[in-house]
Amino acid sequence: MDAALTFAHQRAADLKRLCDAADRETLVGKTEATRAVARRGGTIDVLMGEVETVKNPVDNSNMYLRKNVSRTEPMLDRLWFDGLQSEEVPAEYYVPASASKALALLRAHGIQLRQVTAPIRGVEQFAITTNTARPPSNNPDFGGHAVHTIDGKWEAAGDAAVPSGAWAVSMTQPLARLAFYLIAPTSDDGLVYWNTLDDELKDAKVYPIVRKK
Repeated sequence: MDAALTFAHQRAADLKRLCDAADRETLVGKTEATRAVARRGGTIDVLMGEVETVKNPVDNSNMYLRKNVSRTEPMLDRLWFDGLQSEEVPAEYYVPASASKALALLRAHGIQLRQVTAPIRGVEQFAITTNTARPPSNNPDFGGHAVHTIDGKWEAAGDAAVPSGAWAVSMTQPLARLAFYLIAPTSDDGLVYWNTLDDELKDAKVYPIVRKK
């Protein structure tokens, strides 16, 4: 943690420039990964420390005191990811007004929303082929969530229209990359996966959020 913060402090201007460039990048029409797997590389040397066990003077439990020692240890390089699945970034997504949990989460992340004032046609819907809610996990990485995944394909929604009152999420805003990763139905870290849309997805045949290219 100390090394990461020191790195960021020493290169603050470069990091800010990279973030600003990413916010300005146009994503509409591009294909972006929604699911990924850790890439297995060769071995790399990782800097490790050491600790010694000491007794807590209050309850006699074990505590670990960091020693002023460092050493390198060869480990498997799994620092990078390869995309497993991807989707095309649309011009806009449309979130129904009834999806209050999803809207609240998007707003909490600072994503810009625009309320629809007239019906919008010519949209696509995601037809669901598999809809899987796993049992709650005791793994702390999942925080007790019964993580959720869906699969399917985008298709024309026919005469269906986005109604007035729904909320549009433009993919030309600074946080478009984050918005895409949260909203894309096959995302491995988005609204579907972390149960934000469980109520809307129960027995659903289509994803509740539609898009327009």
